[in-house]
Amino acid sequence: MLNQASEGLPSVLLVLWRTLRASKNRIKKDRLIAHCAPPSVVADQQVKQTLTTWTDLGVFRESGDEIRLT
Repeated sequence: MLNQASEGLPSVLLVLWRTLRASKNRIKKDRLIAHCAPPSVVADQQVKQTLTTWTDLGVFRESGDEIRLT
């Protein structure tokens, strides 16, 4: 797990998790990505890849346009 950068970075996972905890375990997906990624295409892509990987693994759940902690 997490053998490749495309699968997500542990530091990004931590920022995503902390942001969700601070927002009472739910936030709109676009807002979460914007909050966690500095203004850069590379950073934005890393956040999206990490979010996708960990959503597939069950840490996060996508419900409509919101992301929640499971």
